Amino acid sequence: MKHINWVRIIRLLLGATLIGSAWYDHEPLFYLLGALFLIQGIFNLGCSNGVCRIPGMKETTIDKKEIEFEKVGE
Repeated sequence: MKHINWVRIIRLLLGATLIGSAWYDHEPLFYLLGALFLIQGIFNLGCSNGVCRIPGMKETTIDKKEIEFEKVGE
């Protein structure tokens, strides 16, 4: 379990909570959701750590000159 961060910890806690709630309330859907979050937390799957993010815009190399304006038709 390398690279433990707060998102991974939240997934583990949420998964454990959902599985506990599923056992207490006898809800099969919560077992599935809890297992999903636990698997994501244990194996570090999903889009955490910026793996799935869209790259930011890059600076352009266009020469940025000061634009001069003049009044027309007074």
